[in-house]
Amino acid sequence: MRLFEFQAKEIFRKYNIPTSTFNYLIKTPEEVNTILDKLPLPCVLKAQVLSGRRGKAGGIKIVKTKEEIPRLVEQLFNLVIGGERTHAILVEDYIDIERELYVSIAIDTTTNNITILASPLGGIEVEELVLKYPEKLFKIDVDPFIGIKPYQARSLAKKLGLSGRLINVFARILDSMYRILIDYDAELVEINPLAVTKTGELIAIDAKIVLNEPAKYRHQEAFKRLEEEQEAIGITKNPTEAKLKELGSTAYIEFEKEGIALVSDGAGIGMYAYDLINELGGTVAIYCELGLANTAERVYQALKIISSNQKTKAILINWFGGANIMDEMCKGLIQFRRENTNIPIVVRIAGTNSDKAHEMLKGTNIFVTEDINEAVNKIISLGG
Repeated sequence: MRLFEFQAKEIFRKYNIPTSTFNYLIKTPEEVNTILDKLPLPCVLKAQVLSGRRGKAGGIKIVKTKEEIPRLVEQLFNLVIGGERTHAILVEDYIDIERELYVSIAIDTTTNNITILASPLGGIEVEELVLKYPEKLFKIDVDPFIGIKPYQARSLAKKLGLSGRLINVFARILDSMYRILIDYDAELVEINPLAVTKTGELIAIDAKIVLNEPAKYRHQEAFKRLEEEQEAIGITKNPTEAKLKELGSTAYIEFEKEGIALVSDGAGIGMYAYDLINELGGTVAIYCELGLANTAERVYQALKIISSNQKTKAILINWFGGANIMDEMCKGLIQFRRENTNIPIVVRIAGTNSDKAHEMLKGTNIFVTEDINEAVNKIISLGG
């Protein structure tokens, strides 16, 4: 279950992770007129969607005058990002940023460890970091029986270019993120960006939390509250989505037309592929993010569910290994292919153990490439 930014930040504040001092959720366009005088200036309007690449899609607006707020609020409510309409708008005070960092903590199901990823280059998708700036992405494996050691947090802070008191502030934020991951049975806790402000503070500008659906029974009250919050702003689950959520899927969107089922392991690469398919004349029928905690069995079961939808005429898999291990995921794909020989499948695989994955997929009648443009063109030619 992926949380909206406003939900994730509410949890952040409970764990003393610094966020903006002002926050207000606008649930309808009409509501803005009743709270105009309460909003700080300048402020930021942020579309609340579960899809990725929100900023690039125009889902974040900086506001300097009160007069422009109603127009921008209406504009955001009419915005559709990755096939998903804006459900609400989070208003926050504007923060003067010196530079942006990236930090996340996630479960690595292949090693049963907890993985910390961090970079001094925040504000861009982690998939892009892995591809373009691997030397700027730092990884730490954490033993869940021991937790984060203080020296690990301090060392990581220094690699991110922090100094003085901010080293200890960062260490406390990292510890809080770790406790959220454990306390909520989360699969991912991410801050991107974590801002170093011009006044010398660290503040979480954005927040992402993905909860483990199979662990729902241990957190029934929390899940109930979070689901009610999402339902209040228009989120509903269809039966297919519910099944995929149980497997750990973090996003599922079903469109009206038949065409390509797009399956990714992250929001950034998923939405990039979605945009590219539309630009090149293809049709996306289903959009699904499998999330980070993927095993062969999860992949196999997810593909079975997706392929059973009559709208699915071809499958494009776009995987970019960071926390996910590509060869492990391919075991599930190969099992699915053995049982489903007719449906066209194109796979774009890059990242962790991608060379092994490419070798494994030889002779499976699956088109494999590392180039997303080639993958999209191929799947369109095969019926998408």
